[in-house]
Amino acid sequence: MLALAMPWPWAHAAPPETVRLGIGEYPPFKVEAEPGGGPLTEIVVEAFKAAGVRSSVEWVPNNRAIAGVMSGRYDGSFGWARSAEREESLLFSSRPIHSYRMVFVQRAGESRDWASLSDLGQWRVGVTRGNFYSQPFADLQA
Repeated sequence: MLALAMPWPWAHAAPPETVRLGIGEYPPFKVEAEPGGGPLTEIVVEAFKAAGVRSSVEWVPNNRAIAGVMSGRYDGSFGWARSAEREESLLFSSRPIHSYRMVFVQRAGESRDWASLSDLGQWRVGVTRGNFYSQPFADLQA
């Protein structure tokens, strides 16, 4: 599930003249070199436009984008999974704007027999720093 994330003050304030969005690449959905920034970027920019709100996009690394929203550098971002920690600082859209299916990949020719997340504890699993995958997965990382 992906949502539009905005800082809490937005819940009670009039929107600024231009909404500053900090986003990072997540091909093929958010791609700086693509016309319109990729399909997810186009959806968000067009939604603001339909509401009569101008938006500007600044492309930054993913962790910098969400940190920038939390610090007030940006008015919002999108493409983020909801987590309890993020909900403390951010206002998420009431409905997801896109859903992803997270999967595990492994080296060709290797086999790992597992049926549930708890079975993965015997192996090192690579993750992207700053990403939130799900609460059950986060609980395994603790």
